[in-house]
Amino acid sequence: MSRANPKFSVLIPVYNVEKYLAECIDSVLNQTYDNYEIILADDGSTDNSFEICKKYESEHRNISAYKKENEGPFKTRLFLLSKAKGEFVVFLDSDDWLDENTLSILKKTIEEDNPDCIIINILEHRYNKNILWSSNISDKTVSEDKGMVARLFLFEQCYNSMCRKVVRRERIGEEKFSDYLHVKHGEDLIQSLEVLKNCEKFVFLPDALYHYRRNDSSLTRSVSASNFKIDFTVEKVVFDFSVKERIFGETNVKDLEYLRFRNINDTAYSTIFQIAKLNTSCKEKKNLFRQLNDNEFFKKYLNTGKPVDYSDFDKGHERYYKLFIKKRYNTLIFLGNLSRLRTKLGH
Repeated sequence: MSRANPKFSVLIPVYNVEKYLAECIDSVLNQTYDNYEIILADDGSTDNSFEICKKYESEHRNISAYKKENEGPFKTRLFLLSKAKGEFVVFLDSDDWLDENTLSILKKTIEEDNPDCIIINILEHRYNKNILWSSNISDKTVSEDKGMVARLFLFEQCYNSMCRKVVRRERIGEEKFSDYLHVKHGEDLIQSLEVLKNCEKFVFLPDALYHYRRNDSSLTRSVSASNFKIDFTVEKVVFDFSVKERIFGETNVKDLEYLRFRNINDTAYSTIFQIAKLNTSCKEKKNLFRQLNDNEFFKKYLNTGKPVDYSDFDKGHERYYKLFIKKRYNTLIFLGNLSRLRTKLGH
């Protein structure tokens, strides 16, 4: 397995995953296709993760392991991209794993269709259930319609993850993201904009080649009063990009309004709901609700004063959003505390 001209660079950011890391790396080493490199970047782990990385590096000449100060997942992924030599890059989180035929299927797809980006499917392992991520595409699909691809990436949450996107290396990693490195939730969507901008040909594969482990203790699952921040950086970047690039084509105005609707819906669930169920004082929650109401992007873009069509809202989203608009903060806090109690009791 040569490291000089690998077909694939498998990029693995590592942070405190000693329990799952070996399974993750082994899933790549057990691939039925062998022209690849594995690049591991430990983002300041405090457990034995880096020792595991170094052990694998010493045993396999196509593995490189780096240790860096803790800077978060976004900067770690950019660091990994800077080290990649492969024709295509594959993103793999260190508590997940690949199906053994993943790289073989990707190689065949590249030979047949010469794409810039391949979008694969994900099988989520949640407790005792296996859940195939929803997809509007049931058969292999080749597309050069950026508007169609943009609607999937920006409107369908299951397409956000960079782990679904296998990208030609020359098409990614050159954008300057210095203003967004603080983002801890939604960095995949920001990076997906670079893929949308630079890639011309996309192939969608319905095959579940990636296995995602639902880990409720991971960074993406943990929300507490100490790390909660009202920040619409991602939404603003996506909206500004969509306007500037006219990414939706002839339907740009219609799709921008739908993008606004999607963000209202997501705000109702993620921001308002998360504030309501934070384990902190009522005073602090009310302060956060007021900050949200005063947020410039929220006022100018989301809460524009236009009537909101709730017909496609989830009922829970609708309830939380209406209560928030009416400033019924005590009711929201009661519902949030009730939800937190149910979660604690396992209901």
